Amino acid sequence: FILSGLEKNGRVTAIVVSSFFFGVTHLLLQQSMMAALVGAVLAYIALATRSIWPGMLYHLCHNGLNFTLPGWLAQQS
Repeated sequence: FILSGLEKNGRVTAIVVSSFFFGVTHLLLQQSMMAALVGAVLAYIALATRSIWPGMLYHLCHNGLNFTLPGWLAQQS
């Protein structure tokens, strides 16, 4: 909603502003910085595909890897 509303101001502006808000919603500084980066990727995907579904799939994979990969790596050592 925010991304598409801001797109009239330019794609870069829309991506930067919406990813900033996406990061701010995570409240902790460390999470906010990574969330803003991921938000920029999600915004780019949404604008490039004109759909939220590929971004949702990316978000699912990103969160899934963050949840499962550390445990898997710990078992490998």
